[in-house]
Amino acid sequence: MRLNRNHEEYTPEICAEFDTNLQNKTFADEKAIIESGSRLADQWGKCVAEKLKETPNPEAKNLRRILTPKALITGIGGVIGVSLLAPYSEWIVRSTHMTTNYFPLGLASVFIFLVVVINPLMKLVNRRKGLTGDELGVVYMMLLAAVSVPTYGITGYVISVSASPFYFANTENGWADYLHQHIPMWAVPGGGPEVAWFFEGLPPGAEIPWHIWAMPFFWWGSLIFATLTMCIC
Repeated sequence: MRLNRNHEEYTPEICAEFDTNLQNKTFADEKAIIESGSRLADQWGKCVAEKLKETPNPEAKNLRRILTPKALITGIGGVIGVSLLAPYSEWIVRSTHMTTNYFPLGLASVFIFLVVVINPLMKLVNRRKGLTGDELGVVYMMLLAAVSVPTYGITGYVISVSASPFYFANTENGWADYLHQHIPMWAVPGGGPEVAWFFEGLPPGAEIPWHIWAMPFFWWGSLIFATLTMCIC
């Protein structure tokens, strides 16, 4: 090990010379021994410090190897798949709940399909293109976060709760007189027949009234995004 950074170079020969002088009692007195040992220790400390600066952080290197573009792109694809599969299964074909179990089937089905089908095909084309175990872990964590959003995770509650105060208001509960005045209109779609269509279905020939949902979607989406970002940080 050698070091030459504007101070005396350290080599193993210096340490051997010190040991030889100490054994042969060539030092003039105890003070000379202390000074020589201090000089040796100082050079060794500087050498170790420089070597540590030159050595890359292993944790940062591992992080770069795990959070690869390949893992993130695959995870985003899986998130989109879960977000489309869950509403279709639960609300269109009235089939299995994909995101509302203790172990969501939407997560399991997409991840198993990735491990059993997609990843082997990627390795068959080019072994380096396949996902490693660490990269699969990143994809799994992304899917785990994604299943909390569609249908009964977050989206279903946000949409239905924001529309309920107006649809279910009647003379008996008095919500129109006591509740509506305290609700910020930017957070809800408001009243009118368009809100009833959410619960009762669209009339024949009618289109989805996106104009009443755009503002609530923006603000509730901002809150959800900020909350999930805070969980990551």
